[in-house]
Amino acid sequence: APKVAKASGIEAGGSSVAASGIVGAGAGARGDVYVYGDNTLQCLGLTTACSGRKRPFPVALIDKKTKNYKRLLPACVQVVASGVHCCAVTTDGELHTWGVPDEGQLGRYIPPNDDEAAAVPGVVTFGVGGAAHAPPPHASGA
Repeated sequence: APKVAKASGIEAGGSSVAASGIVGAGAGARGDVYVYGDNTLQCLGLTTACSGRKRPFPVALIDKKTKNYKRLLPACVQVVASGVHCCAVTTDGELHTWGVPDEGQLGRYIPPNDDEAAAVPGVVTFGVGGAAHAPPPHASGA
């Protein structure tokens, strides 16, 4: 009989889990988003300094002095992972994206040559008709 692997770190009662060939993600019971896998393409949402995670890890920054986590996302109900980018929907209905922005897949403005802006979650703004759009280059971005 097949064995079901339990993802350590994701609380019971989580609302969604998604995986691609190199990245996995899940939303836990409290709305925390956990990611694991290879971060070569910055699709884990953990900044460019992280090379990857072998076990589920919250999309958060760690304060090295206090060892406390600072969430990079509000509470989420759903998360989707592809090989090069991820999307998460918050409890308030906001869409956050991160990963490779080469063809505008993130739906938000990423300044040219700013890998860090794409590597951490950002809010997608919807325009007329519900279509996601990126602000013009002179705008501050999302």
